[in-house]
This record gives sequence, C-alpha cells and structure tokens, in this order.
Amino acid sequence: MKNRYLLPILCSILVWSIQSQVPSTDTTQEPTPVKDFQVKDTLMSFEAIDWREQFSERRLRLMADPRTPAKATFLSTVLPGLGQLYLGKYLWAPIFWGGIGASIYFFVDNSKEYNRFRDIYKRRLMGYTDDEYSALIPDNDQILRGMDFYENYRDISAIFIAVSYVLNVIHANVAAHLLQFNVDEKLSIRSNLLVDPQQTGLSISLEF
Repeated sequence: MKNRYLLPILCSILVWSIQSQVPSTDTTQEPTPVKDFQVKDTLMSFEAIDWREQFSERRLRLMADPRTPAKATFLSTVLPGLGQLYLGKYLWAPIFWGGIGASIYFFVDNSKEYNRFRDIYKRRLMGYTDDEYSALIPDNDQILRGMDFYENYRDISAIFIAVSYVLNVIHANVAAHLLQFNVDEKLSIRSNLLVDPQQTGLSISLEF
C-alpha cells in the first residue's frame, strides 16, 4: 500500500519543482516596439552643395533676368545663332549656321541651273539652236524636265532654309526658359535600409 501512494507523491513533487524554475511571463504586457535600423546613404547629399557655385556670374545673371528668353529669341530672329551665343550655347550656333548656309548654297545653285534651262528653252522656242546643250540635249521636252528637276530642288532648299531658321528661334527660346528652370529647391535622394526582425526580408525606402 505504501509503495502505491509513494509514486504519485514523488511525481507531484517533481512537476512542482520544474514549474517553479520556469520564469512567469505576463501576457498582458505590451510588446516592446522594435526600432528600425537605418543605414545612411553613402552618396553625398545635394543639400550640402550650393548649386550656385557650379555656374559663372554671367550665367547666374542670365538665370535671374526675366527678360533673358525674350532677348535670346529676338537675337536669334535678327541673326541665326546669335541667341545661342548669348546664352552660352556655343556648340549650337555652328550647327544652325551650317544648316542654313548649306540650304542657301543649294538654293542658289539650283536657282542658277533652273534659270539656265529656262533661258535655253525660251531661245529654242524663238528658233535659236546655238545653246550649250544643243548637241547634248536636242529634245525640248528634256529641257523642260531639267527645269522641273532644278525647280523642285530649289523649292526643297527654300523649305530647309525656313525650317532651319524657325528651329533656330525655337531653340533659343526653349534653351532660355530651361536655363531659368527653378533649381532653388534642394533635391536629394535618401535610401533607408530597414531591418525588421518581425518580418522576413528587407525593405528599402527612397525619399525625394
């Protein structure tokens, strides 16, 4: 009988001793918030840079003058490329000079050839056959086709002159407005590396 009651008593004592060693946890206590670990961006922040130091005094004056777009547009209208030189866009002026100059050259050359063929055709209608193309082009219809050929290319050259001139004026106006684009706001990009132990993975946030 004694052995029958002795075993349950020993088991009860053993369980009580184990429970007494385990620390009690309060389930009503709020969990401690986990702080985010932030890794600073290694890139240099733009806030530490004064953007005005990157430009010359002349360019700063152009950026501050509200009449700069009107002046640049007027100068390019009077003389192509002059507005670009006024804004400091020195590489653009030769481009427009080359475009307009080449178009003028082909316009003059095609006009000269057109006038030559026209004069030959008029002389042949009057009965003269002593022109420079009398042996090479005896047919008057070919003279007319030559007139049409040079006339078409003369008109195309005139269109290129007008397009180059208009693009020169538009470019001066747009470049002046972009020059005065508001860059006073400090722009920066911040990358924050957040490590959250309660979640798996990493999260990266960029602030603009």
